[in-house]
Amino acid sequence: MKKISLLLIIFISTISVSFGQDPTEITIGKQTWKTQNLKADSFKNGDKIMLAQSKADWEKASRSKVAAYCYYSYQDQINELQESKQFILDRAKKIKDNYTFNFEREAELKELLSNYEMEKQKVGTGKNAKKELAAIETKYKPQIDALTKEKAEHEKGAKQAHEDEYKKSLDGLEYLESEINRFTNLENDLKKGEKYGYLYNYWAVIDPRGLAPDGWKIPTLSDWETLEKFIQAKPENGQPGEAMKSSSGWFENVNGKEYIGNGTNKIGFNGLPGGWRNQNDNEFMNINDFTYWWTSTPVKSSNSAQAIGLDCRKKDLWKDTNNFSGGLSIRLIKDEKYKETKK
Repeated sequence: MKKISLLLIIFISTISVSFGQDPTEITIGKQTWKTQNLKADSFKNGDKIMLAQSKADWEKASRSKVAAYCYYSYQDQINELQESKQFILDRAKKIKDNYTFNFEREAELKELLSNYEMEKQKVGTGKNAKKELAAIETKYKPQIDALTKEKAEHEKGAKQAHEDEYKKSLDGLEYLESEINRFTNLENDLKKGEKYGYLYNYWAVIDPRGLAPDGWKIPTLSDWETLEKFIQAKPENGQPGEAMKSSSGWFENVNGKEYIGNGTNKIGFNGLPGGWRNQNDNEFMNINDFTYWWTSTPVKSSNSAQAIGLDCRKKDLWKDTNNFSGGLSIRLIKDEKYKETKK
């Protein structure tokens, strides 16, 4: 009976912990983290953050040092593919509409036909009319038939050549349409940042209006290192990269090359492979390949800040610096100092 009661107490306490914590956050050691990347389109005071809907928008925000966000998108690729498709269609239409056929011996054929008709008209109605017409037929008909046949063969060849040219002008169209469909499906799957959260430039991170709601903050490099050390202290967690990665969504095989891929999500951090936006050409990169988070720790005397990442090729948590103009994810951590000031 005591054994059953003890098991019941453990079961009830487990349920109370599970139901007691917000499912969008997870306590790991002494830290409490959000389990999803930030998806804020406004600052804490309600001011809207600039949404960069194109590479030009993102570049403009960077030049002006304006806070901006975006979500990983394939729209640029779709637009480029659509432009290429339209170029092919316009070229093909021009070829189709500009078909002409010129028979080199057309004048000769017309002259024969004209002479043939004129000589027939000169024939009277006398008893020799049939004989005269037959002589005219014998004189002209073989030449006319031969040239008419030659013209038909040339025209057939010209039409076939034109058709071949038209079909050739459509080369690549099927591939472009399949790629447009593929990228459109990928774009629909992303649901405008719902899956992986938004990507922010660092101007948004350091904006005094604040991205994090009360009680939360953008983690420092030290916060990430504390998390890393906690995971490393317990061998059953595996390496930090393994324990922090989601258990699905990461590349495991690319072009026949095996990667480490998915993690165990052992600690419930749920690190998704959301990619990032490159600051050099403003392109989106590496979705399903790795993820990249800003820290609130800038690099002194530079336009760079410390960043943290997970890679499908690695089991560890890696640290890097990134230019302020890059587009990275943000994962919030509970601000213990804020909590203390509210007590």
